[in-house]
Amino acid sequence: LIPLMNPKRITILLFAMTLLSSLHAQVLGSLFFTGENDYVEIPNSPLNEIGSGDFTIEAWIKGKDNPDQFHQVILSNRGGNGFDGGIIFFFHGQWGGSEHKMLSLQLDAFNHIFINNGNFDGNLLDNECHHVAVSRRGKQLSFYADGALLGTKAVKDPNNSVNFAGPLFIGRDRPSEMNFTGMVS
Repeated sequence: LIPLMNPKRITILLFAMTLLSSLHAQVLGSLFFTGENDYVEIPNSPLNEIGSGDFTIEAWIKGKDNPDQFHQVILSNRGGNGFDGGIIFFFHGQWGGSEHKMLSLQLDAFNHIFINNGNFDGNLLDNECHHVAVSRRGKQLSFYADGALLGTKAVKDPNNSVNFAGPLFIGRDRPSEMNFTGMVS
């Protein structure tokens, strides 16, 4: 189980369900993305209230590995060129000997990744439902899949902020134009 964090805990489901007016497609309470150019944009991102504090970001996904997308993005509030702050919660393309795309978090342009999804050691974009999460507590990031700890990483700079003045995107990263293929809630 994922430990409960402070009141700044972020739940993707809450964002999505309260802002359905921006929704391009919905399937049984989940956001459905084709991997083309569909996404949800939320102005005044709630992520901007976290700063460098502790957080948990989580989502239920049913993703399909899209070979046309090197990275598949669950959510992002990055802007501009992607190196000017913000956060991206995504699946990093195969790299470093990995056999699968890997659950990742980029914080202030620094990627935190586990080869082959750490202790999960498998594909999370297998068209099956998975609960994915990442938590930051002080100087440590903890990654989870289906309630199991994938592993922990030290935050490069504990003062890194998730803040960025732009909106929050679900299913897309604005600077890279990488999208998600599948369902997110």
